[in-house]
Amino acid sequence: MKYNPSVEESELLERARAGDRAAFEALVLPHREPIVRFVSILSGGEGEDVAQEAFARAFDTLAS
Repeated sequence: MKYNPSVEESELLERARAGDRAAFEALVLPHREPIVRFVSILSGGEGEDVAQEAFARAFDTLAS
């Protein structure tokens, strides 16, 4: 099955690419907790810090 983002997600992505942190947060928020849990398992409990760094890098890369 092919992933088909909603119009809202597409708009948020375009805004995030333009440097809008609130739009990026709206994209990340639904996925944040599962990612933190998964990274915590892989990193031995450092999930919050590792995930936060990954989100920050993703925003910086997306907005550049």
